[in-house]
Amino acid sequence: MDRKGPGWALRRLPPDKLLPEGQPSYVASWIYVFGMGAVAAFVYILASGAVLALNGPTWFHASALGRFINSTHLWSVELFFMFMVIHLWGKFWMAAWRAGAC
Repeated sequence: MDRKGPGWALRRLPPDKLLPEGQPSYVASWIYVFGMGAVAAFVYILASGAVLALNGPTWFHASALGRFINSTHLWSVELFFMFMVIHLWGKFWMAAWRAGAC
């Protein structure tokens, strides 16, 4: 009966062991910022795309809120591609695909 609840989970996954003690040196690169920017933009693309798809084209052509979400959806797509290109170029020039570089 004790397997259920937070006591069991805390014994199996102690909070002090879940996160690493330190970060690898390559994480300090600005290229990772652009990679996380691409991930954040992609998450917003999925969320705003779902809202636009569920409400239909009539809603985002007639409603001010719909036009705003439609515009931010486009902006996030543009930011996604920009961040992704910068991130991938940086990874290419850092030769990050080689063994031991990541």
